[in-house]
Amino acid sequence: MADTDRAIRLGQYELLKYTFGAFLTCSDVATDILIATTYYQHHQFIWFSFCLAFAVLPSFLLTVAYLLQSCRQEPAMTLVKQCLFYANPCGSGILKVKLLLVCLRNYDEVWSYQGWLVEDEKLRQDYRAEKVYHYVEGLLENMPQMILQIYVTVIQDDSISAIQIFSISVTFLNLVWVLTLFEYSSFVKEATRAHFTAIIFYNACIIAARGLSIVAFLVAFKWITSAVLGFHEFVCISIYLYRNHEYFTERKYGGSRSF
Repeated sequence: MADTDRAIRLGQYELLKYTFGAFLTCSDVATDILIATTYYQHHQFIWFSFCLAFAVLPSFLLTVAYLLQSCRQEPAMTLVKQCLFYANPCGSGILKVKLLLVCLRNYDEVWSYQGWLVEDEKLRQDYRAEKVYHYVEGLLENMPQMILQIYVTVIQDDSISAIQIFSISVTFLNLVWVLTLFEYSSFVKEATRAHFTAIIFYNACIIAARGLSIVAFLVAFKWITSAVLGFHEFVCISIYLYRNHEYFTERKYGGSRSF
């Protein structure tokens, strides 16, 4: 590709990103299913409904966005395949696994200093889609899911089960990973491993502090806090999608990071 500004390369950073991302996303979906099943078995249908909604919502919204973006550009069969690909709770994990396998097939070039140049257009679309999906997943699934599960453990009469602790922990790690990658790619020009570690530690502390604070306010002021959180979520996602709509286009895209 002649235009180097639009070149997409997969490097060491992407290999690490897709390896941990695929593991955390698939683990998070599995624990969400287990915790939702637990709520259902204990006839806690309200928590079951919220848990299920947070698991499905990111996939649903990204599917709608894809249809609006591509309904006049893609044939009907392609739209159906993409809907089946995205419109499920495992859509993000499947996409990360797909990109991870691409990195492993081209490992020598991916691990080199320059990285592996992506020339296939469908793969370029997957690369762009994963960037959007990853952050939307964090906002619409990981954060609400973690707050919901902590809130339930605080107000429930039963003792906290092992699956609840495990599910909260996996969701917390996934959220830390999502925000770390977002900050690393958006705000840091030349970062070292030490910088990356510092960002992880910072996000872990701030997410834990804010998550517990939100739960405390939910216990004291349930509906007011819920309304504020819902509005905040809507504003964050709207601003992000407005400022980053080029993730599904060819604008300002490319490059890989050495790690």
